[in-house]
Amino acid sequence: MAIKPINRDQPSLTFFESASTETVYECVKNLTKVSDICSFSMVNRYFQRIIFSDTFPLWKPLLLSHFPCSFQPTTQLLNPKELYKLLKCTDNNMRKGIFEKQSLSTQQNAVSCLTLQDSLLISGSADCTIHIKDLNSGALLHNLEGHESPIFSLAVRGDCLVSGSADGTIKTWNLDNGYLLHSLEMHEGGVFSLAIDTDRIISGGCDHTIKICDLESGKLLHTLEGHRNIVNLVKTVDGKVISASWDSTIKIWDLESGDLLHTLNGHQGKVSCLEIQERRIISSSSDSTIKIWDLDSGTELHSFEEHDKGVNCFVLKDGLLISGSDDCTIKFWDLDSGTLLQSLEKHQKPVTSLIVKDDLLISGSIDNTIKIWDLETAKLLHNLDSNRDSISYLKLEKGKVISVSWDNTIKVWDFNPVRKN
Repeated sequence: MAIKPINRDQPSLTFFESASTETVYECVKNLTKVSDICSFSMVNRYFQRIIFSDTFPLWKPLLLSHFPCSFQPTTQLLNPKELYKLLKCTDNNMRKGIFEKQSLSTQQNAVSCLTLQDSLLISGSADCTIHIKDLNSGALLHNLEGHESPIFSLAVRGDCLVSGSADGTIKTWNLDNGYLLHSLEMHEGGVFSLAIDTDRIISGGCDHTIKICDLESGKLLHTLEGHRNIVNLVKTVDGKVISASWDSTIKIWDLESGDLLHTLNGHQGKVSCLEIQERRIISSSSDSTIKIWDLDSGTELHSFEEHDKGVNCFVLKDGLLISGSDDCTIKFWDLDSGTLLQSLEKHQKPVTSLIVKDDLLISGSIDNTIKIWDLETAKLLHNLDSNRDSISYLKLEKGKVISVSWDNTIKVWDFNPVRKN
């Protein structure tokens, strides 16, 4: 029997030629793979036009699902579909090792701290200066002078930059024009750590104290005393100040009153890294352990003890904790149970920095390499050779990996696709 050709004008196919955007969206909204969406779009050209239009509502959920670190649901210059294509291309470049490398020239001696804000690269140095550069062009926009000793810490909120120095002062600057706003003599010794909480500056110093002052006026509001060594880390959350010290303790304070709420004892060495997630405090230490604490009660919940040497850094991703150590390994842990899941042993020297970008892990080491890993498989994808530059820490900004080395070198590894004019 002969097979009759399909009559595309027959009534049974009318739906496929007249379905609304909302109807098509309902058909595909649960698809999470672009390949499946492409297959569905092959139903006919009408579906294809709708799905791949700039306004089709599926692209924003896909951005949030596939690129949770890269995509921020705020005002974007590109529509969601075009932004997805750009981020996908950047992701592919990182997986394939396609990049443009740039060394940012600097007259600074020994970059001691670095932060990023809206494509601005802000670096503090041992020569007492702060440089503000355009990350895209590498141009020096402002050279901030005024500190009399090395810069130890930087914090940014909006157009306000706060710097802390070994000279014991905290300075606030206008980020746009580089003008000095306030010079605050707060600590008897270096200012090792800074945080900004709405309208307040929180600083930790070599004098073992924490200072809380008003961001606008510079007025001192509280002096928090209790640590017995340098306060090297401060963070804020829900009206609380979390401080960590070389005395091996972590303290929780009330931001408004300055009262000490809890002292967390457990580490046997300097606290090296501190994060807060879902009412939990996560800390690492030179004692080779990582500890999880309850934010409200201060109770220790877990202690991860599989590293052989001090833990320098860790990152969090979807219930995973990933740590880097002086033992040259990177370890994957289940954050809730504390179970060690995997150990990566590709670095030859201590791991100093870790970054998570969506489904990729980026690690830096004093073995002069930056490594890019697939998070799902833990497979090493690429090894970026930094020549003779030991990596002290890494930053990530819009598809660009910024590495800071102990030889005062700042390198930018740009994985963004080259745009044609």
